[in-house]
Amino acid sequence: TMTHGGEDNYLLCKRQKGSGVVYAGMWSIPSGGIEEGEDPDKAAVREFFEETQIKIPIDKITLVEVDDSKYNRDFYIFHYHSDKYFEPTLDFEHTDWGWFSHKEIPENTTPQIKHLTRYGTLH
Repeated sequence: TMTHGGEDNYLLCKRQKGSGVVYAGMWSIPSGGIEEGEDPDKAAVREFFEETQIKIPIDKITLVEVDDSKYNRDFYIFHYHSDKYFEPTLDFEHTDWGWFSHKEIPENTTPQIKHLTRYGTLH
């Protein structure tokens, strides 16, 4: 997750629609897979850049949670806070983006966002 400002506004990206697209048309955090031999924190920074063209310093991200409840794999969720406002340049996987406060997070979100909001990780 990425937040900015004193009110903690979260950057969410809307997945493109189409057959075969995972979570098509839903709002999500920028995310992706870990390449073989890659550390989870390096994968998070790489994927964030690939999907938003925003470079974040690896030494400024914090591991929030490791969710191993689904798909026989671990989901690592990292957080980066910036006082600076960013406008992402989206890749082909997304059609829209927005900064949302906790109260403004859209209903149409991926299970990961629902999980994070339900358990207070996004607050």
